[in-house]
Amino acid sequence: MREIALYKPLLRVAAAGGVDDGRSTLIGRLLTARRRLLITGVPAHESPDAEIILVDARLGLTRQSRRHAHIAWQMRIRRLIVAVNKMDLVRYEQPVFERIQAAWNALADQLPGSRFHLLPVSALNGDNVVEPSKRMPWYGGMTLLELLETIDTPSWCTDTNAPSCTPRCSSPPPLHAGLCCRAVS
Repeated sequence: MREIALYKPLLRVAAAGGVDDGRSTLIGRLLTARRRLLITGVPAHESPDAEIILVDARLGLTRQSRRHAHIAWQMRIRRLIVAVNKMDLVRYEQPVFERIQAAWNALADQLPGSRFHLLPVSALNGDNVVEPSKRMPWYGGMTLLELLETIDTPSWCTDTNAPSCTPRCSSPPPLHAGLCCRAVS
């Protein structure tokens, strides 16, 4: 195992998902992290640098999954990692992942400035969490841990391509009584 990347700043990550989506199992697998991580549940008291949204591969994109993405966007979290979990329960089939990926691509159009990365995982078996999966040779992307290691901090507000946003007080948004943001000229 590589050394923990102590030279990198602490990465604050929120983990969102339904009750049975495998959040605890996934977080447990990340305890071998090579980078300092602070993983919180949702909602977090401070806006994290990134959010992992777990989606059950059997259920696909649900209303709750969409809600998690919208809440993250309203909280100004622009780096979203969608972990399509429980791929073992759908026999690691690529078409299952591709259907979920297509649905998330459509959702991304509603969340300007957000960066989505989807990856198929099995938190229970460790596939694509820390080590690449031998059961999904069709997926050539990074593991979850590798993705987390590529995220630079401080958070998205230093990104020159991101819109400049500030919190504003108004009536709560329909899905969450949290922060809203508006473009500042």
